[in-house]
Amino acid sequence: MRNQEKWIVLILLLTFTFFTNGCSTPSNMVESSYFDLNQLNSATTTVVDDSITSTDISISTTYSGNNECSLDEWFVIEVHKNKKWYTLPYINQGAEFIDIGYMIDESGTRQMDYNWREIYGALPTGDYRIITKISEIENNLYKQYYVSTPFTIK
Repeated sequence: MRNQEKWIVLILLLTFTFFTNGCSTPSNMVESSYFDLNQLNSATTTVVDDSITSTDISISTTYSGNNECSLDEWFVIEVHKNKKWYTLPYINQGAEFIDIGYMIDESGTRQMDYNWREIYGALPTGDYRIITKISEIENNLYKQYYVSTPFTIK
């Protein structure tokens, strides 16, 4: 093979390696299937100051609508990699959530603590979001919304 051909082959191999490694899906994760997030305009979520650890977080939800509103314990953690969100896999396949609605009181705010040690283990540093459910109740009908709250583990 001539020198010019060797360089071309080398450049092609390096390009292939860069694109397949740089754009690959993180292992054991699937790209997020949650696209209609934060559709309830009367609700906002924020991280409670200094509540982020590698195993838990506290989220404050404020609701300013005219109906009753509740939160539940279900949540999903996603990691931001390669400009995409990926759902983290459970380390405990038997993990279950209690199906209880926690009402937002007259003040319009409720704080929920989410601990994922048994579900995901301790998370490494990185950019994440927690996806939770909020239900707006009108005339005894529940309409569920998914809300996401971004956070960083340092």
